[in-house]
Amino acid sequence: MSAGNSPAAAERANYALFLSELCDFMEVPRPEPTLAEDHRNHYVFEKAVIFHHLDGITSIGRIDLYKRAHFILEAKQGSNAPEANTSTNPDGEFTLTPPAPRPARRRLGTAVRGTINWDEEMLKAYNRTHIAEILATLTALGQVRLEGEKYSL
Repeated sequence: MSAGNSPAAAERANYALFLSELCDFMEVPRPEPTLAEDHRNHYVFEKAVIFHHLDGITSIGRIDLYKRAHFILEAKQGSNAPEANTSTNPDGEFTLTPPAPRPARRRLGTAVRGTINWDEEMLKAYNRTHIAEILATLTALGQVRLEGEKYSL
C-alpha cells in the first residue's frame, strides 16, 4: 500500500486511496461512489451528516468512511516529533545539539503522536465513531429511523 508511506502525508488527500488499497488487500469490496440521494449512500467515503448542537444550531460534517449498520471510520494523520541531533565531542562526551533547521513548511497531520493533543484528537474521533455506531445499531434494530437527514425515535 502506498498512500501512507510519507509521514508528512495529508490526511484528507490520502486516506481514501489508502483505505481503497486496504480493501483490495483484504479482498473486500471498495466503497461505492457517493450518490446525490444521500439515503442511498450505504458504503461511501465522506458520508454527509448533520450535527444538532445543544444551542439549536446545526452544522454539516462528514464521516470519512461509512458502511450502514456495519461501521464508520474516522481517518487521522499524525506526525512524529522532530528528532534532536546527537553527537560526541573530541573528549568522547555525548552532546545534544538543537534540531537542524526545518526545510520548507510541511504538513504535520492532526497532531504529534505521543502528545496530549494527539490523545485529545483520538478521543474526539472515538467519540464521533461511538455515537455513529450507536445510531447505526439502533437503526438496524428498527429502534431509530433515518428521515431525510435526521434520526427519529
